Amino acid sequence: MRLSLGIGLGLSDLQGSTGVIGTAPVINTYSPDDEDTGVAVGVNLVATFDQNIVFDVTGGDLLLRHSGTTVVETFTIASTTSATGDGGGTATISGNQLTINPGADQAVSTGHSFQIPATSIDSAVNGLSFAGITDDTTWNWTTAGSSTAGEPIGLLLVLTKAA
Repeated sequence: MRLSLGIGLGLSDLQGSTGVIGTAPVINTYSPDDEDTGVAVGVNLVATFDQNIVFDVTGGDLLLRHSGTTVVETFTIASTTSATGDGGGTATISGNQLTINPGADQAVSTGHSFQIPATSIDSAVNGLSFAGITDDTTWNWTTAGSSTAGEPIGLLLVLTKAA
């Protein structure tokens, strides 16, 4: 059946092969940026999508990795807006932002990456799934060489009386 919209298009012309109007979510920006260096070890990770998103509670685990081989923390989806890390961290969704707060600081002077299975995040608008990040090169960064950047240092001041 073809429903005419009166503008030379039918409803079937606007639907994709899935019958759903719209597009799957994509990430517009990463923080830290992909390939960034000198990233603070305690930074939260933020992926900003082009539309509002939700976790798919039947999706796979999200992974924070370092050096391309070792899983640092696994985030298991608990609800449409939160996931819990096995290291005490959290991953939350608010609108179009996914924020990952690792349970511990990342290792210094180390390459890190974040992976998101294709079945883990869906559009809150049309239900289409994010394509995912399944490699260590799409979103990766290197932490700074010191975990003390910006922290206060001890200072001893000795005053003596002039003779």
